[in-house]
Amino acid sequence: MRILSNDGKVVVVEDPSEEELEAVARDNPGAQIVVVLKNAGAPPRPPRDLHPLEVHVVRPSSAVEVAAAQLRARRTPFHLEAKKAVTRRELLKGEVFEKRAVPQLYPELCTAKFGCSECAEACPAGAVKIADRSVSIDPSKCTECGLCIAACPTGALATPGSDDVEIAAALAKAKLHGISKITFTCYKSGRINSEGEYVYKLPCIGALGPEWILEALAVAGEVSVQCPDPKCPAGGAQPALKLAGELAKAFGLEKSEEDGGVVLKAKARPISPSGSRRRDYLEALSKFRDLYTGEGTTALKVYSVNVDADKCTLCGVCFAKCPQRAFDVAREGDAVKLLLKPLKCVGCGYCEEVCPEKAIAVARGEVLPPEVQEKAVDYVVRCKMCGRAFDTYKHVQAVKAKLGLKDDPEWLYLCPDCRRQYAVKRMLESALRRK
Repeated sequence: MRILSNDGKVVVVEDPSEEELEAVARDNPGAQIVVVLKNAGAPPRPPRDLHPLEVHVVRPSSAVEVAAAQLRARRTPFHLEAKKAVTRRELLKGEVFEKRAVPQLYPELCTAKFGCSECAEACPAGAVKIADRSVSIDPSKCTECGLCIAACPTGALATPGSDDVEIAAALAKAKLHGISKITFTCYKSGRINSEGEYVYKLPCIGALGPEWILEALAVAGEVSVQCPDPKCPAGGAQPALKLAGELAKAFGLEKSEEDGGVVLKAKARPISPSGSRRRDYLEALSKFRDLYTGEGTTALKVYSVNVDADKCTLCGVCFAKCPQRAFDVAREGDAVKLLLKPLKCVGCGYCEEVCPEKAIAVARGEVLPPEVQEKAVDYVVRCKMCGRAFDTYKHVQAVKAKLGLKDDPEWLYLCPDCRRQYAVKRMLESALRRK
C-alpha cells in the first residue's frame, strides 16, 4: 500500500488490503478515502465504521482527481442512528451507531416558508412533513430513496453524495480532466471508474433530478443512469429511469440501454457549475434550449405563472416579495411592463399569496418557457401639478375603487409631494373661511 496524498480531509491510497484500509481509517478519523486500484482484484471492503459512500474506489486515471475533489467538497454529515443489536466487540469499541444517508435540511435555501411543499409531496414514506412552514424529517420513516432531494427546486435537502456542492465540485474537475462519461449509480454498485468515465455514487439514484442529469450531460456529453438492483426497497430506481427517458424526449437526446439502465448522449456544452441548484440548472437549460423538441413533461421542473392582466395593477408587490427575484418591472416611454423570468421561478406560490388583487396563479409547467415573458402592461399617471410620473393608471383606479370614490377628485392625480401641498393649502383655506 502507498499513501499518495493526505490533506487531512481526503486520503488517497493505492492498493490497500482490508487491514491496511482499516488502519488508514483509524489513523485519519473523519477523513474520506479514495482507493486507487492498480491490480485487477476486487476492491477491499470499506472499514466497519465508515459508510460505503465515504470510500471511493477508482482505477488509475483522471477520475482519481475527480473523486478527491468530490469528497473534499463534502459538507453534509451522515445521520447517526443507534444499532438495534451490537456485538460485545462493537460495544467495547464504541461502535454502537450506524451511518445512514437521511436527508439534511439547509434552512437558508428552503422555500417552505414561502409556501413550497414539493419535498413532502414527493416522499412516498411520509417521512417529510411541513408544519408552520418549516420542513421536518422523521429518520425512522425515511427509506433513503432520495425522491425529496430530487423534488426540491432549490437544493435545500441533501445527503452525502446527493448534494449540489459535491456534484458541482465533481463536474468542475471532470470538465478540467476531459471526462467524457458520467455514470450515476448507487453505492451498492460494483462499478468502478475507468479512463474517461467517472462513476458518481449516490445513496439512491432516486435523488437525481433534471438538474444533475443535464449538468452532467453538458460537461461530459454522455450520462448513464444505472441501478444495480431495480427491486431495491428504497424504490428510487424507476422514477430516475423514467426521468432520464422523459428528458431524452424533451431534448431529442440519443438514448440507449446499458445493463438495465439508461444512457443519454449529446454534444458536450461546457458550463461552470457553482453548487447553486437553480443557477446551474438555468445555465444547463440555456445550453440545451436549441435541442428542445416542445415535448410536454413535468420532468423539466419548470413552473407556469399566470397573471390576469385585467386585474393586475402593477403595484410591484410580486416584484418586491418574490424570493427568487423572478419578476421585474420595465418602462418604455409611458408604458410600464411587468416581466417574468419563468426559469427563476421555483413554484413556491408566494406571489400568488401576497398579490393584493389576486391576479396571480402558479402551477407546475409542462413546456420549457422562454427566457422572459411579458405578463401585464399599464401606463404611467403624471401629476397634474408638477407633471412627474408617480403611479400607473390601473393602480390609481384600484385605489379609487377601494376608497369607494364615485368621481375623480383632484388630489387623486397628484404625486405624494404635491398631494401634501394640496392638503395643506385646503386646510389653510378652510381655516381662513372659518375666521
